[in-house]
Amino acid sequence: MRAWKVVGKYPFYSDGEITHTEIAIASTTGSYATYSEKVVGNQMDKTETELVELAREAHFKSEYADRAMAESVQKIDDLEQSIKQNKTLNAELREQLDFAGTKIDQLDNKMTAFQRLFVTAVELTDEQKTEIVAQYPDYGVGVTYQPGQVVAYEGTLYEVVQGHTSQADWKPSETASLYKLFLNPTITTDDGEVVDVVNEFVQPAGAHDAYKKGDRVTFGGKVYASAIDNNVYSPTAYPAGWTLVE
Repeated sequence: MRAWKVVGKYPFYSDGEITHTEIAIASTTGSYATYSEKVVGNQMDKTETELVELAREAHFKSEYADRAMAESVQKIDDLEQSIKQNKTLNAELREQLDFAGTKIDQLDNKMTAFQRLFVTAVELTDEQKTEIVAQYPDYGVGVTYQPGQVVAYEGTLYEVVQGHTSQADWKPSETASLYKLFLNPTITTDDGEVVDVVNEFVQPAGAHDAYKKGDRVTFGGKVYASAIDNNVYSPTAYPAGWTLVE
């Protein structure tokens, strides 16, 4: 075991009193080593053995504190790295959840579309077309129309999009600001079921005749349901705006 001796002791004063004592010690056996430690209180009258013990104890505490600090810093670094990894994982998880949510919305749209029975307009017989048109009043001049009313004009159904009193030169087929094609006609089958009729896609002129969420059209020989409101795009122009029904 290495032996030590005191090679110096130095008082530190405050207001005329010794508040600390610096103790310097050196090894007397083994390889030479020396260090000094500042100890609280007046230690000037302590024996050499006591001074050596005080210095060694202070030195041990100092080294232990340094090691503890280094370990704490390492733990903080590890914790920060773990937090970063968790943030990355959370971001990836949120992205996956968003993707799953989009897929669920698309599935909901498709299920809603499938739950409603329909036929396409091209499948109708002339008799069925006549039957559908006959359900609604004929268009007339000098009539006050309200938004949402449906009229028949030259064998086609039109929905009023803006309240007005009709004039001879405001024909439904030529006045897109007042009328749009009626998208939701129905027929009754021989079994008594009410079936929606799906018309061919017509390019909207603006917000007044845009497709609403759930509106169905035929396009390129397939049936699509609008997945959004205010849809003015075709299924090829904006695929995300439509859900393929069949």
